[in-house]
Amino acid sequence: MNTFDVETWGKNEIEKKLGRFDYNDVINDDKTLHDFLEKVCVDGIAVIKNGPKGEKGAVEKIGERIGFIHRTHFGNVFEVCTKPDASNMAYAVPSTLPFHTDFPSLSDPPQLQMLHMFIKAKEGGNSLFVDGFHVANQLRIERREVFDILTTMSCEFIEEGYDIHDGPNGQIINFPFNMAARHTTIK
Repeated sequence: MNTFDVETWGKNEIEKKLGRFDYNDVINDDKTLHDFLEKVCVDGIAVIKNGPKGEKGAVEKIGERIGFIHRTHFGNVFEVCTKPDASNMAYAVPSTLPFHTDFPSLSDPPQLQMLHMFIKAKEGGNSLFVDGFHVANQLRIERREVFDILTTMSCEFIEEGYDIHDGPNGQIINFPFNMAARHTTIK
């Protein structure tokens, strides 16, 4: 049960209160892990810094410390990097991604998503986040008619495309997904 007051945030608010935690402390100290998770619950975001450089497995290690890792069609843990002919915008361009919500098409999306910058971009590469509830509240106040449409009209989201993963023995596997094939669609 969430007993925290709901406080949305914009840029100025989150810059003042963004929780930052040391990787080794999160891994080894229960109080730090608790404080990290509390910030995630209250603000929807927290940062773990000083993670292992050049080592894979940091996200999985933290995830296992917290609880069970939710498997998606991408696997337990997956890498985001540019890929030729990608159908997903996260892989398609080495430039700035627009604000977006990950996994909106899953009926049971992960409740916590962790990102680990494994290789720093030569240029840019900043992670930008937004509080969707803050945006919705601004929209409710400033553009009520748009807010009403978005909150009262039923619309189905359909995702289709493919992803490429390294399979067993180094084989490349093309993984097509089509949420539309499992649901009725708007015509």
